[in-house]
Amino acid sequence: MTGKPFHIVDDGFVILRSKGVYRQAKLYERDDVLYAGLGSGFIKLHPKNGTSAPSVSWLEVSHQFEQIGICDLKLSDRAKAKAKRSAA
Repeated sequence: MTGKPFHIVDDGFVILRSKGVYRQAKLYERDDVLYAGLGSGFIKLHPKNGTSAPSVSWLEVSHQFEQIGICDLKLSDRAKAKAKRSAA
């Protein structure tokens, strides 16, 4: 069984920090979990500014989010509703 593909969050961005270097990356969603685009891949955003890449942390996410489970983040229902309204 395969999951859904990564989908870009409209107008979404995340500010990442790695080894003192800050960069802005696009925000993605897959199976209700938030990711940042990094290079040619994706890194999962964890609560408390962590990511699935140990040397990378995040400082800011453009959309409201909420924690699901122990280590995953998802867009809040309010952010999803706003995105749907702006797409219409």
